[in-house]
Amino acid sequence: MDKEKVRVLLNLIIKIHKLEKPNDDYNWGKREGPNLISKTNAVMFMRELFVAHEILPVRVAPTIEEGIFLRYKNGYKDLIVEAYNDSDIGLILTEGKKCMYNEDISYPFDFSFLEKYNFVKRSKNEVQG
Repeated sequence: MDKEKVRVLLNLIIKIHKLEKPNDDYNWGKREGPNLISKTNAVMFMRELFVAHEILPVRVAPTIEEGIFLRYKNGYKDLIVEAYNDSDIGLILTEGKKCMYNEDISYPFDFSFLEKYNFVKRSKNEVQG
């Protein structure tokens, strides 16, 4: 495992746990920042995807729904993940403006759709047959 990627992963985990509502009041009103449930689910998803495929998000941010936004990029393809404050996790896989896949997911995470749509190569943890 690449030590630099592991260092980045650890920094992203710290960043997620420190996320709060942005300082500006744009559309936030009385909403709070991400809660512990959304932070925990975002970290679990990010960690599991990293262990399976050694990829990291290019963006981590709070959402107006009091959740956590994760964006992964591979060429023209984007994987957008939102860990909501009610424990749900939604994701969408796009290529350009075309939606290729979307689903609400839960733990244990099944990343096979990422291989099916060529976002990642076969999991390094699978037994090669």
